[in-house]
Amino acid sequence: MSWRSLVLAVTAGLWIVGIGAGIRQVYLFETTAGAVGSTPLTWPGASGIVRSPGHATVVMLMHPQCSCSSASLAELREIMARVRAPTVAWVLFVQSSATPESATWREAKRIPGVRVAVDLEGVEAARFGALTSGHTVVYDAAGRLRFAGGITGARGHGGESMARRQVLVALEDAPAEKSPHWETLRHWVFGCPLGDEAGSGA
Repeated sequence: MSWRSLVLAVTAGLWIVGIGAGIRQVYLFETTAGAVGSTPLTWPGASGIVRSPGHATVVMLMHPQCSCSSASLAELREIMARVRAPTVAWVLFVQSSATPESATWREAKRIPGVRVAVDLEGVEAARFGALTSGHTVVYDAAGRLRFAGGITGARGHGGESMARRQVLVALEDAPAEKSPHWETLRHWVFGCPLGDEAGSGA
């Protein structure tokens, strides 16, 4: 093998290794779940969100600048379009200012059946144990926690997933009103830390 061929072979090998390392980093980024806090098993009485009688309640906590937000909102739109049980959904943007300025705010407001508000300084996020953008909780009409976690299958990726199926089951398969037994479904949350000012998804 000539010197020139050797250089080309080594260069090609390094290029392939670099591509592989880049793909691995992207995969790890997309599939690494965020932190999750402790979500109360019954509706937190101190919450400023008013539950609608006879309705299940969905609450999504969102970083206003998270690059993964569109996927979470797309999943919420799909869930709200499919659910048959009476359901009210909230999207709360965790921020330090009451002024909504993000594109995701406008995107959330376009979802039928969804109410949008600002969660100043993450007060509600703390009540629901949310530490990562996209963290979603589902409480049934009796105020019992039925689902907690993210509703996308990976970071920034929508589409059919176990999370979507779990939420729909939680909304449609409510236990009897007075039953002391119920199941809480949980799923990983893929998104930006809610305390991250940049909302970069890192």
